[in-house]
Amino acid sequence: MMKRIIQLLLILLITQSAYSQCDEYHLSHSCRPSPQEAKDMILSSQSKSAYLEANKTYSFQVTLFGGMDYRIIFCTASKFYPIHYTITEKETRIPLYDNKEDSYVESIGVSIENTTIVIIEVTLLAENAKFKDFRDNRAC
Repeated sequence: MMKRIIQLLLILLITQSAYSQCDEYHLSHSCRPSPQEAKDMILSSQSKSAYLEANKTYSFQVTLFGGMDYRIIFCTASKFYPIHYTITEKETRIPLYDNKEDSYVESIGVSIENTTIVIIEVTLLAENAKFKDFRDNRAC
């Protein structure tokens, strides 16, 4: 019984460690826009990082405030590209954007007239990845 508890604790610690590594991934050098692109940008408190499994779709609800310009950027470890994302208006379920139509572009700029809540769905397609085991198919 004690061995099973220790195994469970070890699994939980490893999982928590993996999640915490992603806490500020969006602040890493690989995710930052170039200085030229970033000169007029302010990092939003809505900026987030997440620990995702390849080929699994995740949904995030985001409030976009009216009268604001947004730059939405997605990045991950190189073997997990391309990243597929869609943006849908929550209330009406009207699709607003699908990056598949733009060759999986990693960032877009949008201007919002009226405050709206959107659902962003993200999938790491990992088209060229070869995974050794279940731990190898997850990334920030």
